[in-house]
Amino acid sequence: MNRKITVCTIAAVLTICAIALSTPVGRSKLGTVSPELQRHIDRLYPQGLSLPQQPSQPSQPSQPSQPAPTPPAQPPQQACTRPTIAFKTWTVGGPYDRNNSNRTRARPKDTSFITNTETTCKVYAEVSYDGSQSPNTCELTDVTFTVTMSHDFTVTRTETIDPSGSGFKKVWKYQATLTGPRSSRRSGPRCDHNKRGPERPRKVDFVARNGRRMWMKLKATGTYSGGTVRASTIRLNQTLVDGIRQEYVDFDMNVVPDRSHFKYRPNSMYNWGHYTQMIDEGLANRRRHWAAHCNGTPPARELLVKSGYRHPYHNHRCVRNVSASKTKNWHGLHQYGSALDIGGKLPTQNRPDSLIPDANGDGRRTAADRDELLEAAEDAGARYQWKYPSGHVHADWGPRGWIPPKGSRLGPPRNLPRR
Repeated sequence: MNRKITVCTIAAVLTICAIALSTPVGRSKLGTVSPELQRHIDRLYPQGLSLPQQPSQPSQPSQPSQPAPTPPAQPPQQACTRPTIAFKTWTVGGPYDRNNSNRTRARPKDTSFITNTETTCKVYAEVSYDGSQSPNTCELTDVTFTVTMSHDFTVTRTETIDPSGSGFKKVWKYQATLTGPRSSRRSGPRCDHNKRGPERPRKVDFVARNGRRMWMKLKATGTYSGGTVRASTIRLNQTLVDGIRQEYVDFDMNVVPDRSHFKYRPNSMYNWGHYTQMIDEGLANRRRHWAAHCNGTPPARELLVKSGYRHPYHNHRCVRNVSASKTKNWHGLHQYGSALDIGGKLPTQNRPDSLIPDANGDGRRTAADRDELLEAAEDAGARYQWKYPSGHVHADWGPRGWIPPKGSRLGPPRNLPRR
């Protein structure tokens, strides 16, 4: 009985091994089979072991592969656009008088200028975005300024001013002082002061500044993430009138006249300068009233004009025996079109162009007529009268206090002489 059980057990084990060896998975699990075990299996199953076939599962139709969903396309990042800038305003020069009581201010956004003093010129400028900018415009990170000027003026001082505003309303500000050499006013050519105004050639232009017009250039460069951008260059050229006004600055005159005081008088007998422009504060009426107040009432044409308006350069370089202090003070009103010199030469001096008029009406031309001219000038409203040693008679119609007491210094008047 036990023998039968043992045989059955061995047969069962061999059967299990045969089944396992018939499958790839079983062979991989059992590994290599010993020859003795293989003989027992072959003896038990000489035809081999055939296992029942499992019904094959119907093949499922292959599903087409679905492409992976693609993420929505992002719009390309656009680079910011180039900004545009422009000068918003600028102010160049002055000047300012020494007592700060009569300020001739420079006009904003002017195309001409005069310096603040003979050797200094101040500049103020503002730069902002040029008009409206698109939302995609690059913002500026900084703006740099460049100033160039003629006559060897260079920037010697700059003042840092914080920008105002924010975003596209930001304004960059610049302030600087330029310094240059003194003008050639003391070494310019002299002229013949004895010629009458219409006879003097007026071809010498800007003689006090080496015959060259003064000019200045303002440039501004903005920096942004994409590079740099420039504003339109501002070029200022000194006009003829401002060239004459520059002489008042260079000669340190007490008052610098405004442009509105100058008139185009190229052939006037009262223009004793070198330019077609002059200051004429009613000199023809002054002369007529002067003649009318003489006892002899000579016609105005007999009051021969020996000098009228003289710009500062002519006054310093062409009028003999006139010191700098006298030019600024005693003779100053010739430079403001409010003074006249009338000829006072006697007939024996053989100077028909400077002959004294018969002011007292005695039928003769004598030294007594000079005294009559002095009294008549005072009656005609002149503030000051003077008889030159040469015989000419001077009269001016300046404001009160223009002529200082002897030994005192003249203070700048509040305004120019009125008619």
